[in-house]
Amino acid sequence: SDKFYVKQINIFGNNVTIEDVIRNQLLIDEGDPLNNVLFNKSISAIRSLNIFKSVSSEIVDTENSVEKEINISIEEKPTGEVSLGAGFGTSGASTMFGVKENNFLGKGIKLDSNISLSEETLKGQFFLINPNFNNTDRDLIFNLQSSETDRLSDFGYKTNKNAVSAGTNFEYLDDLFLSPTIELNNEKIETSSSASTLLKKQEGSYLDVTGSYTIAYDKRNQKFEPSDGFISRFSQRIPLSYNESQTLINGYEITGYHEYIDNNVLKLSLSS
Repeated sequence: SDKFYVKQINIFGNNVTIEDVIRNQLLIDEGDPLNNVLFNKSISAIRSLNIFKSVSSEIVDTENSVEKEINISIEEKPTGEVSLGAGFGTSGASTMFGVKENNFLGKGIKLDSNISLSEETLKGQFFLINPNFNNTDRDLIFNLQSSETDRLSDFGYKTNKNAVSAGTNFEYLDDLFLSPTIELNNEKIETSSSASTLLKKQEGSYLDVTGSYTIAYDKRNQKFEPSDGFISRFSQRIPLSYNESQTLINGYEITGYHEYIDNNVLKLSLSS
Protein backbone atom coordinates (compact mmCIF):
# COMPACT_ATOMS: atom_id res chain seq x y z
CA SER A 1 0.00 0.00 0.00
CA ASP A 2 1.07 3.58 -0.57
CA LYS A 3 2.60 5.52 2.31
CA PHE A 4 1.24 8.98 3.07
CA TYR A 5 2.50 11.73 5.35
CA VAL A 6 0.65 14.34 7.40
CA LYS A 7 1.23 17.77 5.90
CA GLN A 8 -0.99 19.77 8.25
CA ILE A 9 -3.58 19.29 11.01
CA ASN A 10 -6.36 21.91 11.09
CA ILE A 11 -8.70 22.35 14.04
CA PHE A 12 -12.02 24.17 13.69
CA GLY A 13 -14.77 25.19 16.11
CA ASN A 14 -12.80 25.69 19.32
CA ASN A 15 -14.03 29.14 20.28
CA VAL A 16 -13.49 28.59 24.02
CA THR A 17 -11.11 25.67 24.29
CA ILE A 18 -7.41 26.39 23.80
CA GLU A 19 -6.04 24.53 20.77
CA ASP A 20 -3.25 22.90 22.81
CA VAL A 21 -5.87 21.02 24.84
CA ILE A 22 -6.93 19.27 21.63
CA ARG A 23 -3.46 18.82 20.14
CA ASN A 24 -2.20 17.22 23.37
CA GLN A 25 -4.51 14.28 22.60
CA LEU A 26 -3.05 13.66 19.14
CA LEU A 27 -0.77 10.67 18.67
CA ILE A 28 0.36 11.89 15.25
CA ASP A 29 1.82 15.24 14.21
CA GLU A 30 2.70 17.19 11.08
CA GLY A 31 5.44 15.38 9.18
CA ASP A 32 4.61 11.94 10.60
CA PRO A 33 3.55 8.99 8.45
CA LEU A 34 -0.25 8.77 8.36
CA ASN A 35 -1.18 5.87 10.61
CA ASN A 36 -4.92 5.14 10.64
CA VAL A 37 -4.78 3.32 13.99
CA LEU A 38 -3.10 6.25 15.74
CA PHE A 39 -5.39 8.67 13.93
CA ASN A 40 -8.53 6.89 15.18
CA LYS A 41 -7.10 6.68 18.71
CA SER A 42 -6.41 10.42 18.62
CA ILE A 43 -10.01 11.26 17.68
CA SER A 44 -11.25 8.90 20.40
CA ALA A 45 -9.00 10.61 22.97
CA ILE A 46 -10.45 14.01 22.03
CA ARG A 47 -13.98 12.68 22.50
CA SER A 48 -13.05 11.14 25.86
CA LEU A 49 -12.34 14.63 27.24
CA ASN A 50 -16.15 14.97 27.50
CA ILE A 51 -16.07 18.72 26.87
CA PHE A 52 -17.34 18.67 23.28
CA LYS A 53 -20.82 17.99 21.95
CA SER A 54 -19.43 16.40 18.79
CA VAL A 55 -16.07 15.67 17.17
CA SER A 56 -15.71 14.93 13.45
CA SER A 57 -12.68 14.51 11.22
CA GLU A 58 -11.66 14.03 7.62
CA ILE A 59 -8.49 13.30 5.67
CA VAL A 60 -8.16 15.35 2.49
CA ASP A 61 -5.78 15.28 -0.47
CA THR A 62 -3.16 17.95 -1.12
CA GLU A 63 -1.25 19.03 -4.22
CA ASN A 64 1.47 16.56 -3.22
CA SER A 65 0.28 13.01 -3.92
CA VAL A 66 2.02 11.58 -0.83
CA GLU A 67 0.80 14.23 1.64
CA LYS A 68 -2.55 14.51 3.37
CA GLU A 69 -4.24 17.15 5.49
CA ILE A 70 -6.31 16.30 8.56
CA ASN A 71 -9.30 18.47 9.43
CA ILE A 72 -10.78 18.13 12.91
CA SER A 73 -14.07 19.91 13.60
CA ILE A 74 -15.49 20.16 17.10
CA GLU A 75 -18.73 21.52 18.48
CA GLU A 76 -18.40 22.87 21.97
CA LYS A 77 -21.00 22.45 24.69
CA PRO A 78 -21.65 23.99 28.13
CA THR A 79 -19.22 22.37 30.56
CA GLY A 80 -20.09 24.13 33.82
CA GLU A 81 -22.93 23.92 36.28
CA VAL A 82 -24.01 25.78 39.40
CA SER A 83 -26.07 24.03 42.07
CA LEU A 84 -28.01 25.53 44.95
CA GLY A 85 -30.15 23.65 47.42
CA ALA A 86 -31.96 23.96 50.72
CA GLY A 87 -33.65 21.45 52.98
CA PHE A 88 -34.89 20.61 56.43
CA GLY A 89 -34.22 17.41 58.38
CA THR A 90 -33.57 15.99 61.83
CA SER A 91 -30.50 18.22 62.19
CA GLY A 92 -32.46 21.34 61.24
CA ALA A 93 -32.33 23.56 58.16
CA SER A 94 -29.46 23.23 55.69
CA THR A 95 -28.25 24.98 52.53
CA MET A 96 -25.78 23.95 49.83
CA PHE A 97 -23.98 25.77 47.02
CA GLY A 98 -21.65 24.26 44.44
CA VAL A 99 -19.78 25.11 41.23
CA LYS A 100 -18.54 22.48 38.79
CA GLU A 101 -16.55 23.08 35.59
CA ASN A 102 -14.94 20.55 33.23
CA ASN A 103 -13.15 23.05 30.99
CA PHE A 104 -12.06 25.87 33.28
CA LEU A 105 -10.53 28.82 31.36
CA GLY A 106 -10.70 26.69 28.21
CA LYS A 107 -7.68 24.68 29.42
CA GLY A 108 -9.45 21.38 30.07
CA ILE A 109 -9.08 21.90 33.84
CA LYS A 110 -11.67 20.04 35.93
CA LEU A 111 -12.88 22.01 38.94
CA ASP A 112 -15.43 21.01 41.58
CA SER A 113 -16.12 23.14 44.65
CA ASN A 114 -19.03 23.08 47.07
CA ILE A 115 -20.04 24.25 50.52
CA SER A 116 -22.90 23.17 52.77
CA LEU A 117 -24.17 24.75 55.97
CA SER A 118 -26.57 23.51 58.65
CA GLU A 119 -27.31 24.56 62.22
CA GLU A 120 -24.49 22.37 63.57
CA THR A 121 -22.20 21.59 60.63
CA LEU A 122 -20.17 23.48 58.03
CA LYS A 123 -18.55 21.51 55.18
CA GLY A 124 -16.54 22.57 52.14
CA GLN A 125 -14.52 20.95 49.36
CA PHE A 126 -12.25 22.10 46.53
CA PHE A 127 -11.17 19.53 43.92
CA LEU A 128 -8.94 20.20 40.90
CA ILE A 129 -7.44 18.19 38.03
CA ASN A 130 -5.04 20.09 35.78
CA PRO A 131 -4.10 17.89 32.78
CA ASN A 132 -0.62 18.15 31.25
CA PHE A 133 0.49 20.49 34.03
CA ASN A 134 3.15 22.91 32.74
CA ASN A 135 3.55 20.75 29.59
CA THR A 136 5.01 17.89 31.65
CA ASP A 137 2.60 15.21 30.32
CA ARG A 138 1.55 14.77 33.95
CA ASP A 139 -1.81 15.56 35.51
CA LEU A 140 -1.88 17.57 38.72
CA ILE A 141 -4.58 16.38 41.15
CA PHE A 142 -5.42 18.43 44.25
CA ASN A 143 -8.18 18.01 46.82
CA LEU A 144 -8.97 20.10 49.91
CA GLN A 145 -11.75 19.30 52.38
CA SER A 146 -12.80 20.89 55.64
CA SER A 147 -15.68 20.36 58.05
CA GLU A 148 -16.69 21.56 61.50
CA THR A 149 -19.41 20.16 63.76
CA ASP A 150 -20.39 22.17 66.83
CA ARG A 151 -22.49 20.30 69.41
CA LEU A 152 -21.07 21.86 72.55
CA SER A 153 -24.43 23.08 73.80
CA ASP A 154 -26.28 19.77 73.21
CA PHE A 155 -23.68 17.02 73.60
CA GLY A 156 -20.61 18.79 74.92
CA TYR A 157 -18.21 18.34 72.00
CA LYS A 158 -16.91 20.10 68.90
CA THR A 159 -14.92 18.55 66.04
CA ASN A 160 -12.89 20.08 63.26
CA LYS A 161 -11.60 17.97 60.36
CA ASN A 162 -9.25 19.11 57.59
CA ALA A 163 -7.84 16.99 54.77
CA VAL A 164 -5.53 17.85 51.89
CA SER A 165 -4.19 15.56 49.18
CA ALA A 166 -1.97 16.03 46.15
CA GLY A 167 -1.13 13.58 43.41
CA THR A 168 -0.39 13.08 39.77
CA ASN A 169 -1.13 10.70 36.90
CA PHE A 170 1.22 9.94 34.01
CA GLU A 171 2.19 7.26 31.49
CA TYR A 172 5.23 5.52 32.98
CA LEU A 173 5.70 3.02 30.13
CA ASP A 174 3.73 2.28 26.97
CA ASP A 175 0.09 1.74 28.08
CA LEU A 176 1.19 1.64 31.76
CA PHE A 177 -0.01 4.53 33.91
CA LEU A 178 1.05 5.45 37.45
CA SER A 179 -0.97 7.61 39.87
CA PRO A 180 0.73 8.32 43.25
CA THR A 181 -1.01 10.45 45.91
CA ILE A 182 -0.21 11.66 49.42
CA GLU A 183 -2.93 12.71 51.86
CA LEU A 184 -2.85 14.51 55.22
CA ASN A 185 -5.80 14.37 57.62
CA ASN A 186 -6.06 16.42 60.81
CA GLU A 187 -8.87 16.10 63.35
CA LYS A 188 -9.32 18.18 66.48
CA ILE A 189 -11.84 17.33 69.21
CA GLU A 190 -12.88 19.78 71.93
CA THR A 191 -15.14 18.90 74.86
CA SER A 192 -16.93 20.66 77.68
CA SER A 193 -17.91 19.52 81.17
CA SER A 194 -21.19 18.11 79.82
CA ALA A 195 -19.44 15.68 77.44
CA SER A 196 -19.42 11.94 78.09
CA THR A 197 -16.40 10.24 79.63
CA LEU A 198 -15.58 8.55 76.33
CA LEU A 199 -15.54 11.87 74.45
CA LYS A 200 -13.34 13.49 77.10
CA LYS A 201 -10.78 10.69 76.60
CA GLN A 202 -10.76 11.38 72.86
CA GLU A 203 -10.12 15.12 73.25
CA GLY A 204 -7.05 16.36 71.41
CA SER A 205 -5.56 16.77 67.94
CA TYR A 206 -4.75 13.89 65.59
CA LEU A 207 -2.71 13.84 62.37
CA ASP A 208 -2.77 10.96 59.88
CA VAL A 209 -0.55 10.72 56.79
CA THR A 210 -1.47 8.27 54.04
CA GLY A 211 0.20 7.40 50.77
CA SER A 212 -1.52 5.65 47.90
CA TYR A 213 -0.88 4.70 44.31
CA THR A 214 -2.67 3.12 41.37
CA ILE A 215 -1.06 1.22 38.50
CA ALA A 216 -3.25 0.98 35.39
CA TYR A 217 -2.50 -1.16 32.34
CA ASP A 218 -4.64 0.09 29.46
CA LYS A 219 -4.91 -2.12 26.37
CA ARG A 220 -8.25 -0.80 25.12
CA ASN A 221 -8.42 -0.09 21.41
CA GLN A 222 -9.61 3.46 22.21
CA LYS A 223 -10.49 5.58 25.25
CA PHE A 224 -13.95 6.67 24.11
CA GLU A 225 -16.49 3.85 23.83
CA PRO A 226 -13.90 1.04 23.47
CA SER A 227 -14.95 -2.08 21.58
CA ASP A 228 -11.96 -4.33 22.26
CA GLY A 229 -9.20 -4.86 24.81
CA PHE A 230 -9.07 -4.39 28.56
CA ILE A 231 -7.93 -2.08 31.34
CA SER A 232 -6.69 -3.37 34.70
CA ARG A 233 -5.95 -1.39 37.85
CA PHE A 234 -4.07 -2.29 41.03
CA SER A 235 -4.12 0.12 43.96
CA GLN A 236 -2.68 0.31 47.47
CA ARG A 237 -3.43 2.66 50.34
CA ILE A 238 -0.51 2.74 52.79
CA PRO A 239 -0.56 4.39 56.26
CA LEU A 240 2.57 6.51 56.79
CA SER A 241 1.85 7.57 60.37
CA TYR A 242 1.29 5.39 63.42
CA ASN A 243 -2.40 4.90 64.00
CA GLU A 244 -4.00 1.64 65.11
CA SER A 245 -7.14 2.43 63.12
CA GLN A 246 -5.22 2.66 59.83
CA THR A 247 -4.56 -0.49 57.81
CA LEU A 248 -3.03 -1.40 54.46
CA ILE A 249 -5.74 -1.59 51.80
CA ASN A 250 -5.28 -3.35 48.45
CA GLY A 251 -7.60 -3.24 45.47
CA TYR A 252 -7.70 -4.78 42.01
CA GLU A 253 -10.08 -4.25 39.10
CA ILE A 254 -10.14 -5.40 35.50
CA THR A 255 -12.62 -4.47 32.78
CA GLY A 256 -12.71 -6.15 29.38
CA TYR A 257 -14.49 -5.22 26.14
CA HIS A 258 -15.44 -7.35 23.14
CA GLU A 259 -17.57 -6.50 20.12
CA TYR A 260 -19.61 -9.64 19.42
CA ILE A 261 -22.03 -8.06 16.88
CA ASP A 262 -21.67 -4.83 14.90
CA ASN A 263 -21.96 -1.88 17.33
CA ASN A 264 -22.80 -4.23 20.23
CA VAL A 265 -20.04 -4.46 22.83
CA LEU A 266 -19.86 -6.85 25.75
CA LYS A 267 -18.36 -5.30 28.88
CA LEU A 268 -17.24 -7.45 31.82
CA SER A 269 -15.75 -6.17 35.08
CA LEU A 270 -14.18 -7.98 38.03
CA SER A 271 -12.90 -6.39 41.22
CA SER A 272 -11.58 -7.37 44.61
